[in-house]
Amino acid sequence: MTAADPVPPRRLRVSHAEREHVIGLLQKAIGLGLIDLDEFSERTDAALASRTREELNVVLIDLPGLVVTPLPDRRPLHLKVSRASLVRDGSWAVPSAICVDALAGDVRLDFSEAEFASRVVEIELRTKGSNVDITVSRTTLVESIDLDNRFGFFRDQTRSPGAEPERRLRLEGTVRASSVRIRNSRR
Repeated sequence: MTAADPVPPRRLRVSHAEREHVIGLLQKAIGLGLIDLDEFSERTDAALASRTREELNVVLIDLPGLVVTPLPDRRPLHLKVSRASLVRDGSWAVPSAICVDALAGDVRLDFSEAEFASRVVEIELRTKGSNVDITVSRTTLVESIDLDNRFGFFRDQTRSPGAEPERRLRLEGTVRASSVRIRNSRR
């Protein structure tokens, strides 16, 4: 598969909202008598551990009568840079998912004045030999959930929002020989 080939739907990554939706369907399956509590626990663990739609669908595949309502379109914004700079700042539209592919490039994402489509934004970083600079407002919590950082530098200089944050940025992906710096805006 080349970078230009689209990812097959079954291989797309799933969000926390999609996992929670499936767990809700599993709760309905208990009420219908389709599964017992032990099976619910096993399937819930599998749903929470799933990364792709294919893995998540396995949890429901043998349960008749459950209608899976499609969630809103969650196509990620793909940002790609190779040996150049990429900047997103000012008032820009932020979808619920962003995928950053950077090869020997500089990426600057400033979320401090951005317009968000959802409260939670999942950001997948796939970088090699790059610098990634992320700026957020003081009411944003940044979580590096599943970020594989090898031979690189990661510094989160943000301050905790204190109370419940207005939004969350969840970082995941693979960072190779790259620097990632996260900081609060000065405003």
